[in-house]
Amino acid sequence: MEQENAFREVVQRLVAWGLPQDEVEYALQGAVQVMDLSSGAQLFAQDTPVTAVYLLKSGAIQQERVMLDKQGRRRVRLRRQARPDEWVGHYDLLYNQQYTTRARALEPSTVIAIDAAAINRLLYRYPKLRQRIAPLEKIGRLRTIPLFGLLDLTALSYLADVCALAVMAANTEVYNTDAPADRLYIIDQGQVILQGQPRGQTWLGNGMAFGFLGAPARGMNLALTPRRHTAVTGVPTTLFVLERQDFIDLTGLNPERLGLSLRRAAEETLDKVTVFARFTPQQRATLLGYMSHYHIPTAHLLMQQGEISDSLWVLMPGGRATLRALEGGQALQPTVVSGPNYFGELALRVEQPLNSTVQAEPNSQWLRLQTDDFHAFLRKHGPELVDELVLSPAVEKALGQRETRRRYAWLQKGENLVLFQRRHWLALLRKVLFALILFVLVGSAGLVLLGTPGPHPVWLFWLLSGAALLGTLQFAWGLLDYLNDYLLVTNQRLVRQEKVLFITEIRQAAFLEQIRNIDVSGTFFGNLLGYGELTIQTAATSGAIAFDFVPNPNDLRATILEQQNLRQQHYQASSKMVIQNLLEERFGLRLRLPSRVLPESAPPSGRAPSSLWQRVRHSLDIGAHMELHEQDKIIWRKHWIILLAKIGGPLTILLVIILLIAGQRLLP
Repeated sequence: MEQENAFREVVQRLVAWGLPQDEVEYALQGAVQVMDLSSGAQLFAQDTPVTAVYLLKSGAIQQERVMLDKQGRRRVRLRRQARPDEWVGHYDLLYNQQYTTRARALEPSTVIAIDAAAINRLLYRYPKLRQRIAPLEKIGRLRTIPLFGLLDLTALSYLADVCALAVMAANTEVYNTDAPADRLYIIDQGQVILQGQPRGQTWLGNGMAFGFLGAPARGMNLALTPRRHTAVTGVPTTLFVLERQDFIDLTGLNPERLGLSLRRAAEETLDKVTVFARFTPQQRATLLGYMSHYHIPTAHLLMQQGEISDSLWVLMPGGRATLRALEGGQALQPTVVSGPNYFGELALRVEQPLNSTVQAEPNSQWLRLQTDDFHAFLRKHGPELVDELVLSPAVEKALGQRETRRRYAWLQKGENLVLFQRRHWLALLRKVLFALILFVLVGSAGLVLLGTPGPHPVWLFWLLSGAALLGTLQFAWGLLDYLNDYLLVTNQRLVRQEKVLFITEIRQAAFLEQIRNIDVSGTFFGNLLGYGELTIQTAATSGAIAFDFVPNPNDLRATILEQQNLRQQHYQASSKMVIQNLLEERFGLRLRLPSRVLPESAPPSGRAPSSLWQRVRHSLDIGAHMELHEQDKIIWRKHWIILLAKIGGPLTILLVIILLIAGQRLLP
């Protein structure tokens, strides 16, 4: 009976996790056993294969991990006590298939043993069972916390079990000067300001830990010692809260020594970043509160060539990164760099595609400053600080792209101009040929008149003046018509524009990945003068894009193919990253790296105007109704002149009726 009850209890627990009951019962047949342990009895030994996972029903089980220190002495690095209804050995099954601790009963205990092979079969059939066995979402974030960078997945999982999550509004006191130092705090996302310390305020961002004493003395009971400083949130903040003793038991580390050394390392690394060399020490210390501090435990792609950079990434000392790049469609030799180093600094000023792919190597630490967080720092602490940035000369060239974006407002975010091409000068000559002939005729006639004595008819003067004016107007028209026709190649698409001033404007566009074929044709004179016709077959709705009188058409074709190849390489890399992320998500290995310290900006409010006058103005504002922004979509309406055309007839009839009625009343 006891065995049957144990079987039913395990089945019910697994069914509650979302597994079908019949599959669970089938997988667990003969795999569940009740075990009674006497006080001091060993449940399993460290570094032995995982044979079973245990559910504690009564008593207490203590787990310990024994390791050798640098002097060869045996030290306990992990100590945990399991209580009734808690699992034992389940994390070892998930990660190692080998027990990383030894377990023994502290008192007479009863456990239910489930055969590891049966659990493995269920994990194979239902991969999401991993997310039920372990809090993988929280573990994925704790893996990236520098304070936990030395821990393996098993220790991290036990920490996740005892870590509480606290959500606090801005300007909330986390603790005051008299609060005991019995808890540690880690910022999941947000900002905390430590006040009342000897060196002034300390600003902390994502991934940074606090709650330490400045210089703990040996033997001091920190749980009863006041902190002597206050901690206040600067923005809405999410914190991990951990009992100090739990951290020591599960890691065997000194939190003060480790936590304060990590904070000093971040501050010293930021001091070495050339970009902020002209900032004062206090300004750099404040900026740290707008940055994220990550520990990257595995090889992880941070930046990908071709994407628009949104952050400055700083590699801290002791870490390594691999740089990869494509040039001319060919992969260059990867380069391994060591910290301290930094990448993507142009993102602080401009939107710029990345020149290289940056991959963080395992167990490296990084600081990240997201562009929007940097702008928030400037707004609060001085917009003039942007002029104190020490950036490379390349930023001046990138800043020039802003003028291009203003001129071509239809360029999308992250889209940058690669090539701007007008037609050959011969096309301009064709457009202004009539004006040039008129100028020649008027000039010749003027020279003849000047050389002929005697009075000349007035009408002849007006005739020549009119011809000159006509030629000038035609020349200006032809020049503007020539300047308004061009071909653009961006890092995302190809655009052809044909515009006749005040009459028509035609813009054809196709994304680079939609281009199927590029044909170049030329004539004898075209080959002689260096022009030809380019015909681009696309899968876009606009069909083929043709552009004649193209200077050096083969060079333009090569540029398009190069950008298309870079685009394809970018999509292939992105697809691989998507597959990698899906696999990591499925097996619970996805790293959680909050990009921003400050909360995301709220979308524009759609509230209706409050006062009567505002409502009237809003209802009469045609422009306000042409483009409507909603939470997940944007609605564009047709131009108001289309509405006018549709209601023009009924309005005319209504106006005629009103005039007739008014006329009857006014006339005798």
